[in-house]
Amino acid sequence: MAQQTIRSTTHGAVEGQRPSSRADGRCRAIIDAVRPSVDAGRFPIKRVVGESVAVEADIIADGHDQIGAVVLYRGPGDGKSGPVGAGGTPEREWSVARLTPEGNDLWRARFEVSKLGWWEYTVRAWIDRFGTWQRDLGKRVEAGHDVEADLKIGEALVREAASGAAGKVARDVRRAAAHRGT
Repeated sequence: MAQQTIRSTTHGAVEGQRPSSRADGRCRAIIDAVRPSVDAGRFPIKRVVGESVAVEADIIADGHDQIGAVVLYRGPGDGKSGPVGAGGTPEREWSVARLTPEGNDLWRARFEVSKLGWWEYTVRAWIDRFGTWQRDLGKRVEAGHDVEADLKIGEALVREAASGAAGKVARDVRRAAAHRGT
């Protein structure tokens, strides 16, 4: 059987270093111990066509905000050619697999190796502002608190998301935000 060669990276984080994602140098979500990995991603892991790659990472954040995380992966010839990247070759589009929390800061996702060649994957994590708002709103409603101010905050989050969206998605999100005001 032919083996796949897969190279891993972490987005915005190098194991043992705290990357800066804000102007003041603070980073809210930290990615550590991405697995599988050989010598911190310096060498590729190997898989056989048809096998899946179970990607795990330790992801933490300061405070009590919820985290969102994904694995971006791509194989040989995946997607359309995009702008020219490093090395003068066109960049390919990434596929996305949502990481799910498994407890004790461990997150996990899988993707399948479907063809022979070089594959890449990277882990991205962020503070999920909408998920945090939604969780906190549910707690306040359950406790019987007045949530008018919280609903306005949610409306602002939806409008902000709409400003970064395009096409039908933007129209749908704007319509949802406007519906709150009626």
